[in-house]
Amino acid sequence: MKSTSKALVSALFVVVAASSQAQTQPESKLYGEVGYAATSFKENDVVDQYKAKPAIVTGIVGYQFHPNFAVEGFLGLGAKSSEIKFNDAPTGVNLKINNAMGVFVRPSVKVSDEVELFARLGYVHSKITLSGSGVSESDTDNSVAYGLGGNVYLSKNSYLQLNWTSFYKNDGVKIDGIGLAYGFKF
Repeated sequence: MKSTSKALVSALFVVVAASSQAQTQPESKLYGEVGYAATSFKENDVVDQYKAKPAIVTGIVGYQFHPNFAVEGFLGLGAKSSEIKFNDAPTGVNLKINNAMGVFVRPSVKVSDEVELFARLGYVHSKITLSGSGVSESDTDNSVAYGLGGNVYLSKNSYLQLNWTSFYKNDGVKIDGIGLAYGFKF
């Protein structure tokens, strides 16, 4: 009976110690996000305007080095091309964002246990392709990128995100978009 009691006390001690250790382990600092962004392409001349609405699938890997700051690697891949409209008239030319790659710093603030607001500031390298009438031409360029968003936590390690990001703004050309993503902490 004594050996059974000692074994039971030892087992209880191990369970309590393991539980205590699990509760004191720090929250994971590495996270990932997978999403979809409906983007808007606009180019303004003095009088004329070109518009298109391509879409990209997005992926982010981030590291939260402070409760209110993170760094992120970003990748966007073309999901849908869109016909360019010239002053709202169809042109027969399609625009596709082939890819976009970049890095962001992300300050954030938790407004409750379930809601977090954030901003992003970084640099993105993008490649787009214009195609129509059997002709295709690609171009790449870099730009400062920035955005705002919010996370709604589904659990301690997963969340849904809504964000707006300006991916490119240079020489009268703008590419920005609204994104929806699912995030998880590793």
